[in-house]
Amino acid sequence: MSTKVISRGIGVGKAFFLKQKKGNYEKISAAEALITYETLKNHVISSLFDMKQNQDSDILDFQIAVLNDHAFSQDIKRRIKESRPIDKAFEEAMSSYIKQLLSHDDPYFKSRVADLHDLTTRLFQTYHGTTNIKFNEPIILCVDELYPSMLFEFKHQIKGIIAKKGHDLSHAAILARERNLPYLVVDDYPFEAGTKLLINGYTKEIILNPKPMDHKKALFEHQFEQSQLGLSHKPYKLLLNLSGQDKIDKTYIENSDGVGLYRSEFLYHTFNDFPSMEYQYDVYLKLAKQFYPKPVVIRTYDFSEDKSLDGMVLHRGVAAYLLSYEDAFIEQMTALLLVNEKYDNLKIMSSHHYLI
Repeated sequence: MSTKVISRGIGVGKAFFLKQKKGNYEKISAAEALITYETLKNHVISSLFDMKQNQDSDILDFQIAVLNDHAFSQDIKRRIKESRPIDKAFEEAMSSYIKQLLSHDDPYFKSRVADLHDLTTRLFQTYHGTTNIKFNEPIILCVDELYPSMLFEFKHQIKGIIAKKGHDLSHAAILARERNLPYLVVDDYPFEAGTKLLINGYTKEIILNPKPMDHKKALFEHQFEQSQLGLSHKPYKLLLNLSGQDKIDKTYIENSDGVGLYRSEFLYHTFNDFPSMEYQYDVYLKLAKQFYPKPVVIRTYDFSEDKSLDGMVLHRGVAAYLLSYEDAFIEQMTALLLVNEKYDNLKIMSSHHYLI
């Protein structure tokens, strides 16, 4: 069995298969269907608002906004008047809506497609009476695809998720990780509904009918692994990448570990000429002073091959422009060395090699 981890964690509960029912297409008169749709829409909106009471989620806000969208509702009603069953009309209108979102280049719109599929499933389940399921014990939710509203609806009962498909960057995946819920994607379910499961998002294991010792062992092994990681952990440093003369927010200065790279060639691009030694001195001095005693690494002029100065293509590194622009190089190095005499946190890098 192929297994992919979407969210790590350890959970124990009984397997519950949530049927994502759709496409029943029950036929009723258009007049009755219009009334039923309005009732259904209001019921779904009400249930989404109820879920929002203890949830801070723009996903639910987005779904409510879609249902309240006048153009979307009119499209559904038009299809119902053309003798489409309610769920068929909703499915067709939603497919059209999704195509419009996918036609946009903006990744925000594309990221909302899964939320629309979620809304479609919710409406179908409400229409066919498969919502408002109550549990009095922990469950491992088993679905074809996990949608955010499932996590909202079964918030306290879900101890893990097993799905047939899923993506690491989906809203459902993000919510699962926020709640430390193990979430596995498998190609087959080797168990039946009601089977007690232990799923381990750290090891990809699914244990059927686990004993209490299995749960304790999984938790102990994970805690031990974390403690070992803590012993060998080396803290990372946050170094800024800067260019030009943009004003640096104090927050960045206070919360960073210094400047990992200041690209001085952007000073050239500001004037379309090499700046004077005095001007460079002021810029470098201010930078070193602001971050002192944190390191500030300033790279000497480094032009890529597609940039040219006075019609001459300059390759990367010092040697490429030193022969033709010796004065500019000497002025820059003089300014840097003078600043370094005052603030020894200033470091000079040339073509990816530190000079001082």
